[in-house]
Amino acid sequence: MEVVGDSVRVETQEQDGLHVAFVGCTHGQLDLIYETIARLEQKHNYTVDLLLCCGDFEAVRDQYDLDMMASPKKYHHFKDFRKYYAGEADAPILTIFIGGNHEASNHLRELYYGGWVAPNIYFLGYSGVVQFGGLRVGGFSGIYKPYDYPKGHIEIPPYDSNTTRSSFHVRKYELWKLSLLRQPIDVLMSHDWPQGVLDYGDKDGLIRSKPHWRKEIEEFGDKGLGCEHYTALMYQLGPRYWLSGHMHCKFEAQIPLMSRSRTTTHFFALDKTVPGCDFLEVIHFPHATGKKTLQYDAEWLAILRSAHSLFPTTLTVRPFPVASKHHAAVDAEQAWVASHILAPEGTTAENTTTTTTSTTTNKLAVPYNFVRDVDPYAPPAPREFKLSPQTETFLARLGLEDSSLSSASRQPPVRSAAGALRQQYRQQATAGSGTGTQQHPQRQQSKPGRGRAQRIDVSGRGGRGGGGRGAGRG
Repeated sequence: MEVVGDSVRVETQEQDGLHVAFVGCTHGQLDLIYETIARLEQKHNYTVDLLLCCGDFEAVRDQYDLDMMASPKKYHHFKDFRKYYAGEADAPILTIFIGGNHEASNHLRELYYGGWVAPNIYFLGYSGVVQFGGLRVGGFSGIYKPYDYPKGHIEIPPYDSNTTRSSFHVRKYELWKLSLLRQPIDVLMSHDWPQGVLDYGDKDGLIRSKPHWRKEIEEFGDKGLGCEHYTALMYQLGPRYWLSGHMHCKFEAQIPLMSRSRTTTHFFALDKTVPGCDFLEVIHFPHATGKKTLQYDAEWLAILRSAHSLFPTTLTVRPFPVASKHHAAVDAEQAWVASHILAPEGTTAENTTTTTTSTTTNKLAVPYNFVRDVDPYAPPAPREFKLSPQTETFLARLGLEDSSLSSASRQPPVRSAAGALRQQYRQQATAGSGTGTQQHPQRQQSKPGRGRAQRIDVSGRGGRGGGGRGAGRG
């Protein structure tokens, strides 16, 4: 192991396969991240192919986005992203990120299914799966709050002080879609942590680095640090790596898996992006030798088609189908994807034949259709919410209507279930005013419903971290 400068160490220098860098909480510090990667590449003579960011990315385009960002006002200042959006700086590495709890939520809501936020910078969506170079990467955005988890996506810009935050609280719908995956996945990203990881890593070392967490961990274990629904998803999917941020600390654990072909999942969390902190790691995937093109995932496209009619926009949501019972619907949509997206030009569902790998890659390639549709330096002014043209193009490619997203966009944001009922009452009262009749809405209760990858670089040690039970977390 060689120490390089003050904050980087290297363990090995494999050249085959993919070198994938990942960071915990980005917090807008793109320059520092790219500079750190460039220094590693120059010093150790390898190339980083892909950068993964585990939330709090802060894709803030202009003042309106900044005003909508879910964070204390004292942190509302422009960082690095705006110049990448404006074309004043170029991302040197394909960068894929998920959302955290400090985001320009209105911006990312326009790209619910994912899309380009700047040249070479791609948002994975509220949940998503893509492929790059033979590596299958999935993830979901936001943080877990039990009171919002069973709800639908009721928040639509313009947000108020409450919906700005709740809009990036993880919903059951997103994890349910991911639970439908059956093909192996290499990397799964979340912002906050799964529950139950502390017992499989250096818990004592974590307590030494975060002494203010000692009492909570000794009394509750990691119930206050993680989400049990994430853990269930980890056991079900069995990814090679589960990457996270949020807690502003470095922690690793080897999670044993049962009834999976893979015996363990490597959980890995990193610190916030600050010099001197453990904020960046490079992982080598020697088995990933495919074409280095960002591609949609065919199975995920089928899942999106099968789940589209169930997109929830209400406070109370009916239970989603059990995964095993919904697989037949996914299989049917996989046949649609094969005949309508993967099939060679001129073929039909009746005469579709097996396509070559190169043809499939071309058909699944993510189009570069980024458009700079906001003036980053214009005076602040409210904007009417509308879906990104990228979202409309994506839905059209899948043969789907945007009715679910559009109908939600016409609903004013609500603060609570009681507020929703009052809002519904007012709407029905207005609708019935012409005939002199009014109907009170029925009250409902929410019901919670081939080679081994190797780590080769770590950036930073010993920075100041976050706090316990949400205090100071990313």
